[in-house]
Amino acid sequence: MQSMASLLTAPCWLCTALCFRQSRHFDLVVSGINRGDNLGLHVIYSGTVGAAQEAAIKGVPAIAVSLDNYKALTPDGFQAGAAYIVAFVQALCSRGQGAHPQLSHLTNAVVNINIPAQDPFHGFYLAHQGSGIVDLNYQQVTKDTVDQKEGHMMEAYGNEQQAKTPNILDQSNGVRTFRNFAGEMRWDMASGSDSWAVKQGWVSITPLGLRSDIIFSQELSKSAHSTHPELIQTVTAAMHIAAHSLGVSVGGTPKL
Repeated sequence: MQSMASLLTAPCWLCTALCFRQSRHFDLVVSGINRGDNLGLHVIYSGTVGAAQEAAIKGVPAIAVSLDNYKALTPDGFQAGAAYIVAFVQALCSRGQGAHPQLSHLTNAVVNINIPAQDPFHGFYLAHQGSGIVDLNYQQVTKDTVDQKEGHMMEAYGNEQQAKTPNILDQSNGVRTFRNFAGEMRWDMASGSDSWAVKQGWVSITPLGLRSDIIFSQELSKSAHSTHPELIQTVTAAMHIAAHSLGVSVGGTPKL
């Protein structure tokens, strides 16, 4: 079977959209692994989740994957989490006969996966979306002040020289440069939430719907906007298969 890879410089969702210009015959779209988590309310801003949502909008099953470690600057930092994702995807694709029929249960949704910063992991945990979020803290960066900045950006880039990108120093024609140094974290450590699961050492798996309106009638609750039992069953079964292959545990899942 022939494989094809493309290199695109574009926002995450646009990369997905451009791929669909060439073909719509995809079994599964995997977005990530992103450097930095997409837990709780971070999915609102997430390009990684957005790329998966773009595929789901087009009716293709999609997974978004993020690593809760923005200091992971080499492939070694991603290897342990990547092994879990491979096992999970193989489990999804191995269920049933024919051209992966179980993947059809993942349409109109995104499976959002977050990997803890440090392994070994406990296993997979089926978690609900929490409400945790880091407050944005955009500050102007200049040649004179970049050395004085500390926090998220400096730690993420590893050292000051790497943080001094040409864009930061370009102040010509009245251009001002701002970077997010990250503010206070508003944690959601409720038991069973995605943030809680990852901080406890679990690889969290959270199915996300494409709609975000609040259900206000019984009629709406019976629509496709409500719980998708086949989706949950498919994800749960894949978690158990993947966990068995890795010799790890599963948490948070309903009985099959």
